[in-house]
Amino acid sequence: MPDDRTIALKPIKWYKNLATRKGRLEAEAFLIEGDRTIKQII
Repeated sequence: MPDDRTIALKPIKWYKNLATRKGRLEAEAFLIEGDRTIKQII
């Protein structure tokens, strides 16, 4: 049962789009983890 602390997860496709600069700009987000983590997402 969800409560106030529940965070909705984004679809995998959203995270894959963060692998490109254009995708990060469109999502207005950035990844801190780095290149290795991005490759694992893809």
